[in-house]
This record gives sequence, C-alpha cells and structure tokens, in this order.
Amino acid sequence: MYSQVSRPYPKELPCLFVDLFASYKQKGLIECGTKEAQVWRYANSQKAVSRLFLYNNFFPELVLRQTSLELYIHYNQIIAKNNFYESLSNSNESIYSIKTCNSKKRTRHSIVNSQLELSRISNTQDISSQTSESYFISNTQDAETQITENYLINTNNLLNQIKKLNNSLTESKTCILDLNILIEQLEQNIRNQQFELAELSSRLDNANNYIIDIQHQYQEQCNEIKILNHRWDTQYSNQQKRINAIIEIALIERENIYNDIESLIGNTSRFLLDNLIDYTPQYWLDKRNQVIVKFIETLTYNDQNKNDSINEKIFKRAVAVDAIYGSRHRKYVSEINLLASAIKYSLARSKTIINIDNHITSAGCYTRFLKWLEKLSKEQEPLPKGLLFLAFDNEQRGQKNYLDRRFNTVTFHTVTSFVAFDIDSQNKVQQINDPWLYNSLTKSQYEGLFDFSSQMQQEFNHELYNYLTEIIEQLCDEKLSTTNNIDALIENTLFNNSHKKYCSNCNEKNIENRKQNCPKCQSRLPTINQLNKSTKPLSLKIHNFKNKIKSISVPRISITQRSIADEGVCVPEIYIPDPLNVNPNSILNVEKVLQHIEEITEVKNGIRKWVAVTCDGVPYHYTIKLREKFPWLIDIKQFAIRQGYRTENQLNFFKKCGDHHKAWDSICNIYRRAMSLELLWPYVRNYSNPSVEGYLLWVKEQNDPIYQIKYEQAWDSICNIYRRAMSLELLWPYVRNYSNPSVEGYLLWVKEQNDPIYQIKYEQIFYYLQAIINYRTAIRTNRPSLKNAARRAFSPIWSACRHSIYRLIEVADEEQLIKLHPDIRNLIEKNCVISQSGFSNQYQGLDAILEEVNKALKSLIPPVPQQHHWEIAARNCKKFFQLHQNFFKLIGSNDIQTNSPRIRPESTVECQRFRAHLRKLDFLNPVTSKPSLRSLDGEFELSSQLNNFSSIAKKNRQEFIIEVFYKKNPVPSFKPIPITLQEEIAEKNELNMTRVEILRKIESLLEQMNDSVCKKYHGIGSKKKNNLLIILQEIRNLRSINKEIDYDCVENE
Repeated sequence: MYSQVSRPYPKELPCLFVDLFASYKQKGLIECGTKEAQVWRYANSQKAVSRLFLYNNFFPELVLRQTSLELYIHYNQIIAKNNFYESLSNSNESIYSIKTCNSKKRTRHSIVNSQLELSRISNTQDISSQTSESYFISNTQDAETQITENYLINTNNLLNQIKKLNNSLTESKTCILDLNILIEQLEQNIRNQQFELAELSSRLDNANNYIIDIQHQYQEQCNEIKILNHRWDTQYSNQQKRINAIIEIALIERENIYNDIESLIGNTSRFLLDNLIDYTPQYWLDKRNQVIVKFIETLTYNDQNKNDSINEKIFKRAVAVDAIYGSRHRKYVSEINLLASAIKYSLARSKTIINIDNHITSAGCYTRFLKWLEKLSKEQEPLPKGLLFLAFDNEQRGQKNYLDRRFNTVTFHTVTSFVAFDIDSQNKVQQINDPWLYNSLTKSQYEGLFDFSSQMQQEFNHELYNYLTEIIEQLCDEKLSTTNNIDALIENTLFNNSHKKYCSNCNEKNIENRKQNCPKCQSRLPTINQLNKSTKPLSLKIHNFKNKIKSISVPRISITQRSIADEGVCVPEIYIPDPLNVNPNSILNVEKVLQHIEEITEVKNGIRKWVAVTCDGVPYHYTIKLREKFPWLIDIKQFAIRQGYRTENQLNFFKKCGDHHKAWDSICNIYRRAMSLELLWPYVRNYSNPSVEGYLLWVKEQNDPIYQIKYEQAWDSICNIYRRAMSLELLWPYVRNYSNPSVEGYLLWVKEQNDPIYQIKYEQIFYYLQAIINYRTAIRTNRPSLKNAARRAFSPIWSACRHSIYRLIEVADEEQLIKLHPDIRNLIEKNCVISQSGFSNQYQGLDAILEEVNKALKSLIPPVPQQHHWEIAARNCKKFFQLHQNFFKLIGSNDIQTNSPRIRPESTVECQRFRAHLRKLDFLNPVTSKPSLRSLDGEFELSSQLNNFSSIAKKNRQEFIIEVFYKKNPVPSFKPIPITLQEEIAEKNELNMTRVEILRKIESLLEQMNDSVCKKYHGIGSKKKNNLLIILQEIRNLRSINKEIDYDCVENE
C-alpha cells in the first residue's frame, strides 16, 4: 500500500500574486483579501489554471509558476470575474489608438499624445503635460520664451523617455524572445511531460497489471501457505506420517552414523582397563551422533516419575545407542557391554553367556573376550615397603576331558596365589627389628599353655555371664507367666499322640490309638499311617510386622571398599603378586613357596628381616617342619579347627571348621551333613532300592516328633536352635526351684549336681560351644584377648579326637607367639584380621579375603589356563574389582547389606518343640535318676570316660606339649576318647572294630610316620577290613622299628 501525504489547508499557503503587488500596482493590481464569507481556493484547480493562462502576457512571472501551482492559492476576483482582465485589455488598446491619431499633428500635440500614450509610465507626467499645454495656449503671447524653454525641456524629457521606452521595448522584445524561448521550452517540457505522462500512464498500467498479478500470486501463495500450514500441523497426525518422517531423517543420518561407528572400531584404546574405569555413559553419549542420542533422550524422558535413578537412565540410553550401532555394523563391539559380559562370566563362568550376549548386545564373542583378557596389563605391581602381611593358598581350575567316554576325567590346573596387605606404609619395623625374643622356651613357659591365664579367664567369664543372664531373664518371664508354653505343649503332645484315631462313620473323635474298632458304632478304624497320609496339618506362620529392626544399608564387604572407617579401624591396601605354578601339598612344594615369598617380599635381599604369613592347615603343618630353614617366617594361622560329629548328644558335636572366618557357617554345614546322613540312614537301611521319591513318601509316614522336627528345621539356624534349646533346659531346673535366680547362683548350683548327663551337656554347651561363639565374636570385632581365650578353651578337643595335625598346629602357633617380642606379638595379633569395610564389627581373616581374590582370579582366566593367564589375572584383579563396583553403580544396582546385626530365621516354634521333647524325657533334669548313661534317644550307651572328658583331654594335651615341644620327642601314639560304650569295647579289641574305625586308627599312625611310609600306604580307603588289619599291624611294626633306631642313635651319642 502507498502512503498518502496530507495536503496543507489553503490558509496556510501564500497567494499566487503576493510578490507582484509592488511591481504591478500601476496596472491596478492590489493586495488580495477575502471576506469572512469567502473561501480560499487552491491555485492548481482546473478553472484557476485556465484563467491564469490569460494573464501570462500581463504578468510574465506567472509563466514560471505554472509548474508549482499546488503551492499557492489564487486571487478570487481575478479567477471568478473578467473585470480585471478587461481593464488590462482596454488599456492596451487605448494606448495603441493615441499613437496612430496624433502622428500627423504638431509636435506639441504629438508630445502631448505621446505623454498620454505613456500614461502607464506615471500619472504625474500626464497631469503635467496637460497643464503645460493649457498654459501655453492661454499665455502664448506673454511667455513664448518660457514656452520654448519648457518645450525644449519637455522635448528632451520626451526623448529621454522615448529612449527609455525604446530600451524598455528592446528589453521587452528580448524578454518576449526569452519568453518565447521559454514558451517553446515549456511547450517542449509539456510535450515531454505528456510523453512522460503517457509513459508513466503506460508504466502505471503495467504497474496496475503487475499489482493485479502480484495480488493473484499473493492469493495463490496464501492458499499454498494455508495448505502447507495444514500439512505442517498434520504432518505427524498419524503413525504412518511419523514413520515416513523418521525414515527421511534416518536416510540423511545413515552415513554419519556409519562414520561414527568406524571411528569407534578404530579406537582400540577404549578396551583398556584404565579407560573402562573412567567410563561414564554421559561422556560417551556426548561423543556419539546427537540425532540418535536426542531422539532416545526425548523418547525415554519420563516426567511422571522423577525419582528414577539418573545414572541408571543414562546408562540405559547408552545401551540403546550401542544396540543401534551394533545392528548398523556387524564388526562393532561395545566396550561397556564387553565389560558387562566379563562380569557375568565372572559370576557364572559360562562360555555360552558370552556368546549369547554377543548376539544381543554386541559384546563380542567368546574368542574376542579371550583376546581382551590377553591384552590386559602385563606389569606386576611392586609390593610396598611398610608393614606387610601376606597370605597364600592353593587355587585350582578344573578342565573336563570328555574324549574318553568310559572314564571322564577332570584335569586340575593348580597354582599358589598370594595376597599382600599393606598394614602401615610408614612402619619400618620389619626392616629394623628382629622379631624373635626367645630361641627356645623353658618348661614353665610351656606349662603356661596348659590352662587359662587370668586375662583369658576374665574374657571367657564375661561372655558366658552375658549369655547366661539373657537365658535367665527369658526363663524368669516363662516362670511368671500363668501358662507355661513348654508344659502345655508336652500335655498337648501326650494327649494327641495317644488319642489320634477318629471314626468317619459316627464322627467320634479322640479314640485311643490301640483301638481297632469304634467303641460307639463298632466300625473299622483307619490305621495311624493312613491317618497321617490323609490328614497332614497345614502349618502357617504369620509374619510379625511389629518391632521391626531399623537398619542402615551400607555397601557389602569387599576388598575394594573405601568408606569412612570407624575410629581405630585400619583399612589396608591390598596387593596381588603373581601366582606361583606350584601346589603346596608337600614339603618340597611348600619350600618353593616360601623361597618365592623371600624374593617378592625382599627378605632374601636383606631389606626385610621378617614377614607375617598366613595359610591353611596342611601347608602350615609342612611349614612347621621347615621353620629352621626360614627363621624370618612368622605364621599366623589362627584356630585351624577340625572336628567330627555323630549325633546331637555326643561330644563330637563340634564339627569340621578349617578357618576361623568360617567357624559358625562350617558348624552349620557339617551339622547339616551329619544330620542328613542320620535322617536318611533308617530309610536306606530298610529298603533295597532307595530313591528320593520313596524317601519323601516314607517321611510322611513317620510319627516320631523328633524326626519331624529335624526334618523340618532350617539348616542355616539348626545350631542356634540346638544351643538355645539346650541352654534354656539346662537352666530351667535351677530357675524353677529358686525365687531369685542369678548367674553366680547358677554356677554354684551346677557344681553341686552329680548327674553325668547334665555335666556333659553343661560342658558341651557352656564351654566348648561357647568357645566357638566367642571366637567368632572376637574375629568380627578384633578382640585378640577374647580370641586367645576361645582358642585355649577349645584346645583340649584336638587331644580328645583324631586330629593330630591340628593338635600340632595349635600348640606350634602358641609357641611361636610366645617366642616373639611383645610389641611384635601385639602388632601381629591386632592386624591378623582386617576390616575392609571400615566398620568396627566387620573384621575378616586374611584368608577370607584371599578366597575372594581367588574367586576373582578364576573368573579372569580361560578354561584351559597357562601360567601367563594366571599372571595377567593377578595383575588386573584389583582393577577388575573396581570395574565391578563402578559397573554396578552405573546400572543402579544396590549391592548392599544392612549394618544391623544379622537376622536369622525365626525359630521359636522349633526351639519350643525340642525343649518340650527334652523336658518330657527329663533328659536334662539332674534330679531324675537314670539307670545308665545313654544318648537322647536311648539307642547308644555312652562311654564312662565322658564323665572325665575335659580332664582326660587336657592331660593328653599337656603330655603332648611336653613330649613333642619341650623334650623334642616323636609324636606319641594317640588314643581318642571313645564316645559310646561300643567304641570303648572296640578300642580294646581290634577284631570288634568297624572298617571305618580301623581306617581312622591307621591314619592316626601314619601321621606320625615319615613321607615315604605315607606314600606307600596312599589310597587304602578302598581296602577291606581284613586287609586294613594287616596294614595296621605293618605300620605298628614300622613304628616300633623306628623307635628302636632312634633309641640306638641316642645311646651312641
């Protein structure tokens, strides 16, 4: 659109004649003016233009103003009327007639006429000429002279005026010529303007046509824009349109994605462990194709649930991009998915998992995984220079051989693995101080190992006091209750057991079990077995939501944990040296292991004077024999327990327990094994073709409540149930009969009891089993004094059962600690367990962490490992643990455990059942007289030596210490304390011994012989009883010969 400039009002414009009034006043031109009723007019109106053209001859200045008339207003009288124009025209005609009429008259008259013609010059001159003429006529005679002079003057004036008129005429002609030229120019300008107007008109027409075309195109464009807007608004209105849009974008970005994948394939450094440790999904996504990344981010954004883990969501987005890249390029291998497959392999150790992951997540095939393992770091980490502890153990990897279909074998690749612990990097005691205070001990020092010291007794009594206080408080509550649950359970069991039958015909219930017919309707009653099969009670246990323990979740114990440690807790750094391709199962191999330790700990170079080493029981046994060759060695093998178990009432309840950190778990596992064998033995013994299905059916038919209790109990808590039930029933007779029970009163009351069964169970529960519990508590809380007390309390067991190796280990360990300087001994006892989590109640043994390291080592080696595979695994084990931890953080996995005390399954009902059984039989009632010393079920009669079990065991241990360690004599023959009367009789007569008992006796004798004799009789476990008796006699003969040789040598000296 064109902008229109507003035109000024007429009153605001000047008059067209405003500057001509002074010059043409003699022509009658006066100043313009309007009355109030009149209106000013624009000078460029059509009528004004036509009228002004008539005045161009009279006013030449108007010609120049014809082109700008829009800037002026007109004189209304000149335009509206013809009076002024007629007056101007008449004046011109009169002048012309005067000149023509007086041309023939006299000069005087011509002068007067010329004056009249020149009247336009000045009115004054006309008046003077007329006056002169009249004066001349009237006074002709009197003043001819004056007239003549005036005439001459006038003539001169006229001449001058004529000259002036001629000049003005000339000027007028010149002006006319100029005006004509100007007119011609104006006409030419007019013609040009007309031409321009025509051209402008044509251009205007063209412009109008163009505007019309533009408007038409604009309308078309508007329609197109409307269509495009509609298309834009509806471009994603349905799924097909969205699919087409995605396809277009994908086609454009296809090449860019391929180039990005090619750059990743060429970057092999991303598979290095250091780079994998620093891997973050967000940084990785920032480097990838942003079209895909932003698409996935937008698609996976969830504004409804903002509590989702940000790291977990980012990791899932990275996995999604990885999956797209893997489907785009078949050679692409994702570094983070390869790491995930490696962690899966470390958990499941399955080649199939790696291959499946390769097809799902582009993690690389199993061959690619093995190549990645081969390219890991090959540099061994040097050991620190500070206070160093070291643990070693054998580790093996089995390889199955399926080539021989008849004899499938397993080949084991065995190495010795090591773990070093940097206890204090600033402590140089191993480089400066000699650890040994004594080279040998005196007899009084050995006698100090016989029994408790005052500090040990105080620690042991404190733990026992706390436990007995807890038991007494529970029994007092039971005593004060109106209904005793155990007594009520006994009565209910007695009634239900004797009146189980019922009649389905007349609905008579509570019929005695001995009845075969219903006493009411005489119908045939079902048998007890039939009733048990048809009516199995439904046991429901309601969870109690009250009084739930509030616990704080903390990360699980791991060798890579680095949390804020509790006050006084030292979290040492671990180092994993290269494994040694030796199995420490012989003296020669153990010697090689110790020599290797000399080199890696720099003892051989003299930098260190000693180092503390821990190991399992068998290598420790061989190490004792090599101690003179390696005086720098300090073994800290703790509590290497080996025990046996038969039935719940026998003293051998304390079972196998090879390592202190597995003490209580091993008790449960071995108890479970023993109880399982005993539970299945009656079924297997009485059925020719035993099976699992048959046993499960057979169990349902059994009526013995004790059997059902043992069958239904959770094996993980069986020992706690046994200990708790026995403790409660041992204290119940005292609490029931005394009004103010106390721990001190109970301990005095126990000494007054003469019942042998009560004394045996008291000693079993509150002495030996309490020692195991105390030891576990001491390890978890790092209390060396309580640990020493627990070891000393349990030590007689080694001299009571067939555990000669561990009897030797226990005493040798005590002897070694006495020989050390007190400062070094305190340092070793304080740091023989460590807390990797930083919590003061989560200490572990060094071998427990070694087991975790060994598990990780086996996860990083191929199925058929070689020595360099073990070395690569050891050198990258710590980084792999860190990778494992970082990976679980990335995926948002909460691998945590609670910091509260461990919660075991609720066992109140099971404990009450067992207590009811014990109380019903009066098994632990010291007042009830018993005809003989028998087991709980009455099947076995116990040996009389059990009455003095502890005194006999302590005496055997004292003799062993003096003979072997003080007098340096060979290990004397060992006779274990028999448990049952049958074992006691069989011990006296070897023909009455079972095959297993003979085999145990042979093994106890072989432990006292040298290695050559042991190798000769290796693999005798499959021999028959008669052959074993012959072997037993041969070994006795060899032993007697060796004693004679030793005696002769002593005499010759």
